[in-house]
Amino acid sequence: MGATTLLTPRARLLLTHGAAVIAFAGGVYATALGDDMRTGPVLILLGTAVPLLVVAQPWRFPWWLLTLAVALPVGVAIVAITHGDAHGIGRMGKFAYFGALLLGVSGWARTPTRRVVLAGAILLLGVLQFLWSMEQWLAGHDIRISVYGLIGWHNQLADFELVPWALGLCLVALGVSALRARSAVRTAVLLIVAASAGAAGAAILLSGSRFGLGLAACALAAALLLTFLAHRGRALIPTLAWIALTTAIAFGLMVLMRSELFFPTEAAEQFDQATAIRALDRGLSTDDNSFRTRLEMWGAALRMGATSPAAGVGLLRFIEFERCLVAEGTGLFWHPHNEWLYAWAEGGLSLLLPLLALTAGLIVLGVRSLRPFPGAPQLRADPARWGALVGLGAIAAAQMLEYDLAYPVLLALIAGTAGMCASPLIAAMRAPGAHASLASRVLAGMFALVVVGGAIALLIDPTLGEAPWLYWYHHPIADVC
Repeated sequence: MGATTLLTPRARLLLTHGAAVIAFAGGVYATALGDDMRTGPVLILLGTAVPLLVVAQPWRFPWWLLTLAVALPVGVAIVAITHGDAHGIGRMGKFAYFGALLLGVSGWARTPTRRVVLAGAILLLGVLQFLWSMEQWLAGHDIRISVYGLIGWHNQLADFELVPWALGLCLVALGVSALRARSAVRTAVLLIVAASAGAAGAAILLSGSRFGLGLAACALAAALLLTFLAHRGRALIPTLAWIALTTAIAFGLMVLMRSELFFPTEAAEQFDQATAIRALDRGLSTDDNSFRTRLEMWGAALRMGATSPAAGVGLLRFIEFERCLVAEGTGLFWHPHNEWLYAWAEGGLSLLLPLLALTAGLIVLGVRSLRPFPGAPQLRADPARWGALVGLGAIAAAQMLEYDLAYPVLLALIAGTAGMCASPLIAAMRAPGAHASLASRVLAGMFALVVVGGAIALLIDPTLGEAPWLYWYHHPIADVC
């Protein structure tokens, strides 16, 4: 019998929602941390996910979901033990946070209304990141630079804002009908959602991230597709108008932030609203070597993993071997900008297989969500679920060219959207009175050990949770060539 079954229904509800508030507070904290990956902050984040994990009763989850949560942090431990090196083992704690939040959200967000509330919370995170980013950008007094925000880099900022952008567009497209509110209230909510999503879209535009811009366009296309699938006749035109308003807010905020209102001396010389938008100019340009460099790093990553297929070259050692495997290796590239190749290079099959399994699990979630294909009533009844599916697809696609799994806040967004996608399926599997299988109970116990092990890994990591791209500053690169 679960501990929560000893409580009254009202007490259980308060406990469950209280745990969700604590997890959301962790999301706000992670957003404020940005690229800070030190041991202390990540331990706090892990702690904020544990209450939601407990009230979700993970021992009643399907074995395959528990396996996905267990496998990735265990893979990190296997690599560290194989190489006898604790440098970078703190990654296990970050992946334990991801797994705890994934399971917790999967158990909590089991109704359309709860999923809308969670979508609203993510929209709020997007607005907070936008405001903090603008404050930093304006403080620099230079409109020529991209927006980096607290996350520290323009591509990662765009990847962060992709999720609230996609969620907001889909909520607008489907009308937030799960709220069951009166027309005036729903209109007010839609205005807030459109403005919040517009802020996220403006941050993507201002970041100048080319892949981010492309994925944002894909999210917009998906929202338009949902609009045509969910609405017919007279309802179609107003919905398209709401999407147009959201998009206009994004472009309007971008133009406003680069206008003379904020940059009175430089704006006239450096920015011509009639002919050029720097973010889009950069997004369409091909005059740099970033993609060619990525191809070189991908080739190096493939060869690294092949030298030791079982456990790779070791955690945080990509930067050491990169100099040996690239014709003009500089020892400055710590990541191949592809999460699957990074797992293969540093962890071999021990890290790649869990990551591939997680990827396959996310694909299965998407496919099962669309079988049978939902009709218009089903789409309108659960807007956050479909928005989460679009947002998850966008941020998962970003991993092909970026290194987002290093950031706890981006792990939180992936876990949150994946949990929202999984929650309807989990709710259908967890019938009232159903007994947990032996495999699920065993795996839930294993994950409890993973959470404890992740906390220990954070404490014993000699890097103290240092950002991977700063690691080589403080730890000399070994001569392995």
